[in-house]
Amino acid sequence: MNDGGTKSGPAFPWRVGLLLPWIFLLGLDAGRAQFNGDFSIEKHALDAENFLDRKTYQAPYSWRHEQRLAPNVFRASVGSLSKKKFYMFQQIRLEKDLGKYASILYRQEQDAFFRPDPIYREVELRFGQGWYASLLGFPEHVKILGHTGVAAAWGKRTDPDRIQLTYLKQFNLYNEETTGTERYSPNPILYRSEFHFYSSENFHVRGNLRAEMEARLLTPLDGKEERYRGRKVDLSGGFRWSERLRFGLDYNGNREERERLPYGAGSSITASAQLLRWGWVDLHGVYSFPGGDVVETGFYRGLFENNITAEVAGDDFEHSMLTDAFYAVWEDPSSDWFHWVYSFQASRVYRSEIDAGTAKAEGNGRTNEWKLGVGIVLQEAGSYRAFFNTSWDLDLLGARQWDGGNIQLQFLF
Repeated sequence: MNDGGTKSGPAFPWRVGLLLPWIFLLGLDAGRAQFNGDFSIEKHALDAENFLDRKTYQAPYSWRHEQRLAPNVFRASVGSLSKKKFYMFQQIRLEKDLGKYASILYRQEQDAFFRPDPIYREVELRFGQGWYASLLGFPEHVKILGHTGVAAAWGKRTDPDRIQLTYLKQFNLYNEETTGTERYSPNPILYRSEFHFYSSENFHVRGNLRAEMEARLLTPLDGKEERYRGRKVDLSGGFRWSERLRFGLDYNGNREERERLPYGAGSSITASAQLLRWGWVDLHGVYSFPGGDVVETGFYRGLFENNITAEVAGDDFEHSMLTDAFYAVWEDPSSDWFHWVYSFQASRVYRSEIDAGTAKAEGNGRTNEWKLGVGIVLQEAGSYRAFFNTSWDLDLLGARQWDGGNIQLQFLF
C-alpha cells in the first residue's frame, strides 16, 4: 500500500495538470456516463430518508483513505432504502504489469440509488512508462452492445499523481445490424477525465468527470426519435490542518436530459421531455485521537429533482427533495481486528411532488429526520474490512425503531 507521500511519480507540473481536465471538457454539451442506451422517461422519486440512508451506507473515512492507491480493490455496499428497494454499490479495480512497458487493467462499477444503473465494465491495455497510451473497451454477448476506445495518461493509477483522458465509442456495430429498424445518429460517444494529486502530505484532490455528447436513437417503424444528454461530476479534496486534524469536501453532481419526439409523417408518438438532476455536497472534518479513535463530523446537502413535461397533460410529473443534514461518525477500535462504529444524523427535509396522472399533489412538505447507526467492523489493515451496520429512526420511536441494515466489504490485494 502507498500512503500518497512515500512514492514518487514522473515529474510533471501538477498545477498545470490540475487544469487539464477542465480544458478537456470546456465547451462540451456534456452527457452522463455510463449511458448504455437508456432513453426511458420514468417518474423517479425519493423517500424523505433516502439521502440519509445513502450517507449511512458510506464507508468510514479510514477505508476511503486506504483504498485510493491500491492496485487491486473490491468494494461493495448493500443497504435497505425502503420496503421495496436496496441501495447497492460495487466496484472492482484490477491491474497487472505485463513486463516493463505494458499493463492490463479491469474496471467494473455499478451504483443503484433511486434506480439500478447498468453495470459498467472495461478492459484497458496500456503501453508506455511515465506517459501512457491505452486501448480499452469491453465485448458483450450481443456484439452490437460492445464499446471500444482509446486513452492517454500521465502517471499510473497507483502513482501519487495522475491524469487520464479517455474517448469511448459505444454500440460500435449497432447500426450495421439494425438498419431499417432503429439506428443511432450518431453513435453515443463518451469522454472521461480522471485525475488525482496525492503527493503532498498536506493537500489532495481527486476528480472523475464524465461527458457524453447528445445521443439520438431513430426508430422509423415506430415513428419515434429519442434523445439523451447530461453530465456527471465527482470531485473531492482535502487538506491537513495538523498532525491529527483534516478537513475535506466532496461534491457529486448529475444532470440528465431526455426527449421523445415523433419521427416521420403520420407518427402517433406524443412528445415528452425530462430533466433529471441529483447530487450532494459534503463538508467534513476528521480528527484522529492518540488511542486510535477516529471522529468525523460534517454537513451534508442532497438535492434530487425530476421534471417531466408532455403533450399529454396526464403524463406531467414534478418531484423535488432537498436534504440538509449534520452528522457525526465515531470509529472506536477495540482491537486491531475489531472496531465499533457509531453514527448520528440530524436533518431537515423539504419534499414536494405533483403527479398529473394520479392527481397527486404534495406541496413543500418539511420534516425533521433523526437517525442513529451502530455497527461492527472486522478487519485486517491493508487486506480486508467487513462492516455490519444497523440504523435506527429516532424520530419514529413511537411507531417503529429499527430502520434497516447495511453490509459493506472492502478487499485490497
